[in-house]
Amino acid sequence: MKTRKSQLLRRRNLYLGLSYERSPCRQCLALQRRQNVGSSIPQTEAPTKLQVVSAMYAYLMTSWEELPEQSKRALGFDSVVGGEEEEAALNRLAGLFMEYADVSLRRALEARRRRLGPVGSTA
Repeated sequence: MKTRKSQLLRRRNLYLGLSYERSPCRQCLALQRRQNVGSSIPQTEAPTKLQVVSAMYAYLMTSWEELPEQSKRALGFDSVVGGEEEEAALNRLAGLFMEYADVSLRRALEARRRRLGPVGSTA
């Protein structure tokens, strides 16, 4: 289990552009974002949809392993830890999570379009 968890964390950190050693705290991330806003150095390319979904899936899997059994049962996953039933349930949950991510992305894009206004209009 430890090996699987470390692999998932490593994959998530790779896709999110974080170091392999240790994830920065929220305050450090906020400071980095503020410093990058006015930076003249071009930012790296935005991650692809597949990379974002993979990172979210890795996050989901590591979070699931840390979730207490009582909470898993409350979600309707009454399976033996490490069994095939748990893997199928995780895949089903991950599918729902990815669908939610897709819906969230579409909503964010719509909100951005509304905020920016119609293309080609002069203000």
